[in-house]
Amino acid sequence: MQKNTMLAASALALMSMTAGLRADALEDISDHPLVPRIQETELIAHDHVDHDRHVIPWGPHRDGAWKETIEVDGAHERFAYILRDPDIRPLPLSVAYKSVLGLRGFEIDFLAVGRTHLPDDFSEDPHFSRDVDHHPGGAPSPDSDLDARRFFGARHADEDLYVTVFIHENAEGEPVILVSIVEP
Repeated sequence: MQKNTMLAASALALMSMTAGLRADALEDISDHPLVPRIQETELIAHDHVDHDRHVIPWGPHRDGAWKETIEVDGAHERFAYILRDPDIRPLPLSVAYKSVLGLRGFEIDFLAVGRTHLPDDFSEDPHFSRDVDHHPGGAPSPDSDLDARRFFGARHADEDLYVTVFIHENAEGEPVILVSIVEP
């Protein structure tokens, strides 16, 4: 419990720009200037599309469909981070991320949680790239706690920026954070 409290507090002390794993490809990747990562996470995958039509799930998933979606033409950038600490759960990570985004001027529009609001195969939605989500260590475990998953969307009106964050656990029980940023 103390670790979770410390994590939420440390979210305000964000890691700065570069990170690296996948050595040659990821060491030069910088976090988005308005969407920082949580301290002690490491970048495990990244994807960027300069311009394309993108459908963003915007709300909970019910009766086989998203409550709402937003179609946007623009740049799309995806980051997958891992926190190599199975003692930290998705809930405090979600709280920390929402707090940090709120401090950066984002308005949180929705929160979807676990089986109630997310399909079992949610991570296979086209909103997340297979390269990002199915990267070794990043894929959700079939045995993970599906009720612990968190997904939320935020919009920065001044910067015209959409962000979704999906937090789940991999096979080792480590939290994985998938951040998707769409700029019209």
